[in-house]
Amino acid sequence: MNSTPTFARMERTSVVEAYDPNADQWWGVKPLPAPRRDHGVAGIEHRRCVVAAGGYDGQRYLGDVDVFDPRANRWTSAAPLRTPRQLHGIASAGDEVYVVGGFDGKEGLRSVEVYDMRADRWKELAPMSGVRFGVGVAAF
Repeated sequence: MNSTPTFARMERTSVVEAYDPNADQWWGVKPLPAPRRDHGVAGIEHRRCVVAAGGYDGQRYLGDVDVFDPRANRWTSAAPLRTPRQLHGIASAGDEVYVVGGFDGKEGLRSVEVYDMRADRWKELAPMSGVRFGVGVAAF
């Protein structure tokens, strides 16, 4: 029996865990509003929140964006991505979150979106030179 997970069998989940590096300990926090997989997550350090964007819920590719406030242990909805996607890269810088590439259910994406947390609005940026998914992203 092969115990290696395959892409088609990957489970969707709403489980969220937090890690305290000082205590070297994990614990459960408020679950995501709905189960998903292949979504992107970025922390906004100075706002002390986490943004979860996109993914796949087993039926559709998601544009859903949820923001977690660990102090209140609560998720709130934010403006959705302009292009629903999974397997995208995500990173934050200041009050902005960048979503790069991914897969929209039909094809790999070159598109790049940036979310302005102050305005609760996504904007399309210049596309990348090629399709990218499953990538790491850094923003400064």
